[in-house]
Amino acid sequence: MLAIWTHFAFGQSNYGFELADIDQGRLSNPEQSRNRLSAIPINALSAEEREYYQYLNAYFLTFDGDLDAVIAEYSALLEVSQSPDIRIRTFSSLINLLGAKKQWQEGFYRVEELLALLQNHPDSTYRPAAYIALALLYKQINQPETALHFAERALSIDNIDLFHKCLAMEVKLVSVLNLDIEQLSLSDFTDADA
Repeated sequence: MLAIWTHFAFGQSNYGFELADIDQGRLSNPEQSRNRLSAIPINALSAEEREYYQYLNAYFLTFDGDLDAVIAEYSALLEVSQSPDIRIRTFSSLINLLGAKKQWQEGFYRVEELLALLQNHPDSTYRPAAYIALALLYKQINQPETALHFAERALSIDNIDLFHKCLAMEVKLVSVLNLDIEQLSLSDFTDADA
């Protein structure tokens, strides 16, 4: 993921690498990553870096527990964001939160926007995460056929990382169990466990 953002380092500021490094550490050490992000002066960032900063800042707000505030932050970012990758990540995160809040109508509106964006940017590195967000939403509303469809789309991507592959395998197994247990084999469970 670091390679994706390296071009930012050569823009108006030298914070592109720093933002990418914070992004990589956001799951393993969220508190330290959040502190590092807050130390970056926003006014020193290029427009692209500012979008990246805003996405990460909204992500870290999730840990505060005020999901309505985070939904508002992601929605505001979508109003100004020009980066397809930031938009894909923002839609994915927003769809997850809207599902958690059971705001189905808004969630499905955002699903349509995300699908259109993915169609226009089929090479995005963030496609696996987007398909997982969609799979989880449909799993949550008990539509296993659609959840399975998106989980399989995520699994069909060659460069899917292990984290998203694990999530996709979990959704796939649950969906297949809900549809027809006879379709599962021991190798399905072994692959998911691995």
